[in-house]
Amino acid sequence: MRRSYATLDAIRGVGAVMIVVRHTGAYFGDFQPPESFLAVDLFFVLSGFVLTHAYHERLDGEMTALDFMRVRLVRFAPLYWLGLLGGTLAAVLAILIGHGDMSWLGIGVSFLTGLVFLPSPMPGATGWKLFPLNDPSWSLFFELIANLALAVYWRRLGNRNLAMLCLVAGGVLAMSVLNLGYAAEGFRWPGMLMGLLRVFYSFFAGVLIYRFRDRIRLGLHPLIALGLVAAALLGAPPDRWRAIYDLAWILVGFPAVIALASAREPTAGAGAFRFLGVTSYGVYVLHYPLQRLIMTAATALGWDVGAFAPWGGLLFIAGVTTLCWRLDRVYDQPLRRWLTALLLGWRRPIAATPLPSAPSP
Repeated sequence: MRRSYATLDAIRGVGAVMIVVRHTGAYFGDFQPPESFLAVDLFFVLSGFVLTHAYHERLDGEMTALDFMRVRLVRFAPLYWLGLLGGTLAAVLAILIGHGDMSWLGIGVSFLTGLVFLPSPMPGATGWKLFPLNDPSWSLFFELIANLALAVYWRRLGNRNLAMLCLVAGGVLAMSVLNLGYAAEGFRWPGMLMGLLRVFYSFFAGVLIYRFRDRIRLGLHPLIALGLVAAALLGAPPDRWRAIYDLAWILVGFPAVIALASAREPTAGAGAFRFLGVTSYGVYVLHYPLQRLIMTAATALGWDVGAFAPWGGLLFIAGVTTLCWRLDRVYDQPLRRWLTALLLGWRRPIAATPLPSAPSP
């Protein structure tokens, strides 16, 4: 019988909430945790662990790399496309009220490339963001690259090769972060290399952790694990120590927390832990266009969303979480079943494997 890893679901949910807070600072009185972007690295570790757990037997068998990527795209697509549509609507409305930061051409091109999970080639006031219509989508793009590498090279990825890959990626990442002074890159065209390094180290560290899971004897209490993750993402190190702080959590802290947390299941409240996991992907991929739509409407009406802080922010988190829980039942699962039958010929739903995604700094 497969383990459920409910603690990891809750960790993912905490990370998703921190991303929402990061992108809705005005709702909380301009509060923005400076290190909350590290949730991307946490999510990548979780993704490597969870995907290996869910698919290693099939990858060992007859599942091809193409089939694996089809499964991954089906898992991503419904809510991702909904977020892209919402981001496009927000950009159009912003132009109509005279506060747009993209051109009509930029919106059109970004929408078309976004439909097929590719970054936009259009520069503009967004600062060469890879996915200007729904900023957090950049992490999904990099995760798909890591997913493809996993599937193509699965049979060559012995533990020694995995360890070497993590060592090389981690070493180059460390040099890059120390040179830049922080790890908050990957969401723009100029920072693509950092994005690749972050996903390759953290994702494949998650794969390696799963392979050694049976040797982990010391489990971390679920609440302690959640507290450590929250503390890491709420941290505010001095600028001179920021690179060290980032690297400490990326290279050691998050892999250690995931390894220890995976060895212990919650004895109570498992339903709440599962709820956080089920809604986390939707919260991540939909919160940004939703908050842009609200901010655009507030600007048009002359409202100051900060006047309702922090209650406006808490209400937004509660609202988007509830919405995503409902969408999972009435939209995401039915559409994934249809896409699965269309692309793979299966007549059963894909297991709802939660996916890590990253915040944009």
